Order: sequence, then structure tokens, then C-alpha cells
Amino acid sequence: MGRSWIRTQTANLNQAIRSVVQQFSFAEFVPISFAGHEVCSTHPWIQGVRLPAPFHPYGLAQDAIADANLRMINR
Repeated sequence: MGRSWIRTQTANLNQAIRSVVQQFSFAEFVPISFAGHEVCSTHPWIQGVRLPAPFHPYGLAQDAIADANLRMINR
């Protein structure tokens, strides 16, 4: 699997989530930037395809996701 394919699939997934969220007044899409922490980077936030939980976020990514959601809630 190439990095380009992974980026494309990530963009497709984000767009699908964003479009569904728009159907619900109580929900909001919260974008999270993994820039510099992509799969195959020096410090990835997501497990690679050969690891026990492929594409599952590591603890630092989970922290970034939680922080982004808290910022959205507290604005």
C-alpha cells in the first residue's frame, strides 16, 4: 500500500464523515491535523498496516483528537 493511496483513503473517509455530520444539527465535524505524524513518517500517530491495530491511533494521536474536540466544545 502506497502513501498516496493511504492519503486518498483518509481524505475520502474525512469527506464521508463530514457529509454525514452535516445531516445532524447536534453534530459537528472536527478536523484533526496529523501533519508530520502520518503513517510512514518518523513519528507516526497511526499504526501501520503490519502492526496489531492497523490505522488505529497511538496515544499521542488520541490526545490530539481529544484536545481538538475539547477546543470545539469550549469555544
